[in-house]
Amino acid sequence: MKIPAALTMMNEDPLHILAIESMEDGCILLKEDGSRLQARESPIALLQRWCLKYGSSLAGRQDAARYYLGKRIEKPPVLISETSGRIFFRLGDHWICYNSVHAAANEGPMGTEITLEGGHKICVNAALRTVSRQLKRCQTYLSLLHEASI
Repeated sequence: MKIPAALTMMNEDPLHILAIESMEDGCILLKEDGSRLQARESPIALLQRWCLKYGSSLAGRQDAARYYLGKRIEKPPVLISETSGRIFFRLGDHWICYNSVHAAANEGPMGTEITLEGGHKICVNAALRTVSRQLKRCQTYLSLLHEASI
């Protein structure tokens, strides 16, 4: 699949992004429609921009996740928007949108295959147990946030 030339993702809407893959000189975004966009920014720069777009800093989002899930979490999930509940978590070189994950299975020598919305599949360099733990963290975090807002 041909990937378009590198873009600046200043206006890219995070609500249509399924996953972000870190590259040496930026990242590749997998969109809902299956297209892939190359960006010059790092995944962290994109997440920072998206968090600010929806009213918080990346550090604030990470601190909130640690508050609810425990201070020792090294890779806390990042809630982009409370309204949409859109949350990303990190696995190796990927940031994956929790809301778009349908299944994780087929652990093999290349890692674990994750099936996303629309049947899109990505392979991450992580054990199935690690993937499951990150998914559970996101579920717990969203549940605790929901309870706190009631």
